[in-house]
Amino acid sequence: MMVLHSMASLVGGYTKLSYNDRTKKYYGKCLFCHSGTEVFCVDNKNAAFWCYSCGRHGNMEDFKIYAGLMRPQPEPEPEDQGAMEIYVAAAAYYYGCLARRTGTQAYAYITKERGVSPETLADFGVGFAPYGGGNRSLYRHLMERFDEQSIFRSGLVKRGKYGPYDMFRNRIMFPILDREGRVVAFGGRSLDGRGPKYLNSAESRIFNKHTILYGFQTAAEASKTEDTLLVCEGYMDLITLQAHGVRNSAAVLGTALTKEHAGLIRCFYKKVRLALDSDGPGIQAMARSVPVLENAGLSVDTMSFSPAKDPDEFFRLYGKEALKAHAACGSAPSVLMVRASSEPEAELVRQLVKRFRIKREEEARLEKMG
Repeated sequence: MMVLHSMASLVGGYTKLSYNDRTKKYYGKCLFCHSGTEVFCVDNKNAAFWCYSCGRHGNMEDFKIYAGLMRPQPEPEPEDQGAMEIYVAAAAYYYGCLARRTGTQAYAYITKERGVSPETLADFGVGFAPYGGGNRSLYRHLMERFDEQSIFRSGLVKRGKYGPYDMFRNRIMFPILDREGRVVAFGGRSLDGRGPKYLNSAESRIFNKHTILYGFQTAAEASKTEDTLLVCEGYMDLITLQAHGVRNSAAVLGTALTKEHAGLIRCFYKKVRLALDSDGPGIQAMARSVPVLENAGLSVDTMSFSPAKDPDEFFRLYGKEALKAHAACGSAPSVLMVRASSEPEAELVRQLVKRFRIKREEEARLEKMG
């Protein structure tokens, strides 16, 4: 029997494998060189594969790259490496500004009003970008270690008419990590209503919101025991879910799911449960995400945290155990049509669901014919 999320279960989705009791390994035809005999070997114990014909070999990540499921993670350019060193220093600074100043409005907001424990703040590196000091407190801190040009290139400090100023001010700060766990950007939540409620770092060679899911490095680890990824919307929703046991979760960064997201998810999960906000834009984003995920070969269901708007609000209303139980239940995508009946996007959702139904009916008809 193949173990879920094992090397053999991954390869078995691309080529038929048979188990050899003597060698304790799996064998099949190579999907890369298309050899007519069973020259492709999979070793579950060591999570390795190799082909005796074409010579391709490697571990699970190598297979995903060969199969086109995952792009190789490029080594950062020297300039990008410098930027990431600045991001790490900035993340530590922001965290210190929150954790060491427990009497501030920011600390009261995140711990009392939003109910985040000090341990969870540390786990996710949540911090605070102060407002004051000429709007350049981070700039002064970074200048102790880095040259000014590199600091400007990082995007965390801008050039202004009256000199440098910090991009993030009076905001709760969320470090954004890539799948290797490296800080590549930040998201900031305004505390005073100035500017947009949420502000992200500008996109760069190492940060693209269409390819990164917030919290996915934890979700990837959780895929060893789970087969469904719950996708939510927003930093606080993700932190609430993972901090209270739903570690197989990740969040979009202000955008619907893309084919790049779907490709990344498929490397680790077979199913996706969409749990975006229960308002009109959230429902519309879920409806648009369903075909993207299905085209990548993923099974999809949806869920609502109603009467709450999102997972974070649901947790504050009903508690940890109710949140975990609710997150384990999904509904067919067609339920989106019912939920959207009173929303301006209702007609769009109805048309999308109609297309999903026609597609499934056609697939069923072709299967009967074949």
